[in-house]
Amino acid sequence: MTDKQMHIGWLAEIGEPVGSAGARAAGQAPPWCDPDEYISRAQMIERAGVEFLVLAETVRPTLNPSVLVPLIAAETSSLGIVPALAMTDYPPFMMARLLTTLDHMTQGRVGWAVATDIDGSYGSSPSRDGSKATAQPLSVANEYAQVCKELWGSWEPDALVQDRTRGTFADPAKVRTIDHVGEHFRVRGPLNTVPSRQGTPPLVSAMSSTDETDFVSRHAEVVLVTADGPEEFRRVRNEIKNTASEAGRDPDDVKVYLAVSIQVAETPDLLPALQNRGPQRSWPPVGTPSVHLTGPTNTIATDLEELHDTSGADGIVILGTWPLSEVSVICNRVLATLRRRGRIHTTPHTNRSLRETLRGRL
Repeated sequence: MTDKQMHIGWLAEIGEPVGSAGARAAGQAPPWCDPDEYISRAQMIERAGVEFLVLAETVRPTLNPSVLVPLIAAETSSLGIVPALAMTDYPPFMMARLLTTLDHMTQGRVGWAVATDIDGSYGSSPSRDGSKATAQPLSVANEYAQVCKELWGSWEPDALVQDRTRGTFADPAKVRTIDHVGEHFRVRGPLNTVPSRQGTPPLVSAMSSTDETDFVSRHAEVVLVTADGPEEFRRVRNEIKNTASEAGRDPDDVKVYLAVSIQVAETPDLLPALQNRGPQRSWPPVGTPSVHLTGPTNTIATDLEELHDTSGADGIVILGTWPLSEVSVICNRVLATLRRRGRIHTTPHTNRSLRETLRGRL
């Protein structure tokens, strides 16, 4: 065991919970449509030392995660907020403008959980035509991400002048069209908003298949990986880092997190019920191997330390748990134990962008 600080993320599925039941008054919105549901939990995980929150949609009735970003940002001070937005639901120009706007509204704390979903299984828009995209998923996803990056780069960092005496808002030599004409997209640009604090929001990818290695190695700054243990995780991590290096990137700029689901049972008699119920989440897809920890607080905390230290993970991401009682138990018991052991930071990293937090700049 080492005393290396652990970096913790949290992936929450927003929308109708798995197995939810019970009568509701006619016309009454379900609890997961209440803004306080998201604010209270976000504040709780921020206090617990979690560094970023991924807001993922479910295949059940859900909400648009982008709308929750400024809501949560207004009530937190250091938590990174990462909406999962499907490429199939937004044209590249709209996606780039939306994320730049959110980066402004969060003062640099937003990221983009890239939902490639080229086969049409994730996005919510009923009007899109995914037939061509399905035939060439990797080329579509790579080109889409590249267009967004070109749009974010269409303003140079010092392009904004705002000189009233000269009547100059921006230096035209530093704002350019991108004139992108590709196999799948035609986009002119420039982006019609000013650069945000991060310029390009960090891209986060939840990787459940090795088919995505090329995409995440080229574009992602954080990769959430499911694996059945440290050895499998190390293999996937090394493949991602090596492929990123071959693509001309610094492998240290790609942070690979091990995805873990947690269910706390302080006494043995509670274990059978939890094991029968299983983890309450829909990501990763059924059949994808992942680490699932069940047991008392101290055991889970020790297991997390061991997984983190033996796998070589850049961090741990907690999967899918969002009911208030479960969030409270994980934060106030498991993560509190890790804080007492000195494995998680005890003070929030205020005034840092999400990218600075991910790269460990103090």
